[in-house]
Amino acid sequence: MFERKVKLRNEFNLHARPASILVEEAEKYASRIKIIKDNQEADAKSILGLICLAVKDGEELLIQAEGNDAKVAVDRIADLIENKLRILSHLQDKKAVAQELGDEIARYTVPNPAEVVSMIGRGVRKTMESIGIDMDEDII
Repeated sequence: MFERKVKLRNEFNLHARPASILVEEAEKYASRIKIIKDNQEADAKSILGLICLAVKDGEELLIQAEGNDAKVAVDRIADLIENKLRILSHLQDKKAVAQELGDEIARYTVPNPAEVVSMIGRGVRKTMESIGIDMDEDII
């Protein structure tokens, strides 16, 4: 297992847009990745879980990953949290963000509001399934 402490650098906190970028990055790795704030933890591949952590600018997080690509996953996600997401505070336009970062962030999809709602829905389904509730059969 690899882990690293980081501080969020985004004056608008960890809202849907930066959370969606973290999820997109986390989904590239086979490792199980967790983001921990105080005594709460979230699956880094769940936008709903990340948003529910209610992380504020400057708050400390612990990134933990377990698996074959854990070190790379922790390093990349830590870099996003500490460095890259900060720019989204000031530049919400994706093209401006891409230019500021030398086009690095252009590969991430910054979702529109409808896409965020869809991601949250998938997050709810994933969370319910992780606690043994089949959304198709158990929900009336």
